[in-house]
Amino acid sequence: MERIKQYLFRQKNPLAWAVVNILFFGLAMITNFYWINPGDIQSTFILALTGMLMFSFYSAIMLLIAKAIVHAWNRTLMGFIIVTASLTLLGMAVTGQKWSDLHDFTPILKIMVLATIIFMVIAVTMRRIVEWAQKLDR
Repeated sequence: MERIKQYLFRQKNPLAWAVVNILFFGLAMITNFYWINPGDIQSTFILALTGMLMFSFYSAIMLLIAKAIVHAWNRTLMGFIIVTASLTLLGMAVTGQKWSDLHDFTPILKIMVLATIIFMVIAVTMRRIVEWAQKLDR
């Protein structure tokens, strides 16, 4: 238990938070599909997209406070890929849909991936501008 706390709160490991995100939103998707909105496919995938968006916000914030930005970039990008693939596959498994049935979901998924990359690039750029300005002040 102490090791889990260390990964989540002291090291702020993006891959550990990816697992937390998958578990939380996976449980929310299953609960939504079977009990809250029984059989509603669209709301299940909206929850998956919300999980992806939450992780992309987390990724951008973690890139701002990371000590080693290259290492953090690799882990956050890998974490986002894992979150996106896991939540999409979980949504497909829960709803019984195939990839060809998700014609409404795929354009939104592409936009979500592009938005995440933009958030991460903005965070890295902001950090580099701040570092550059601090060097000028010295």
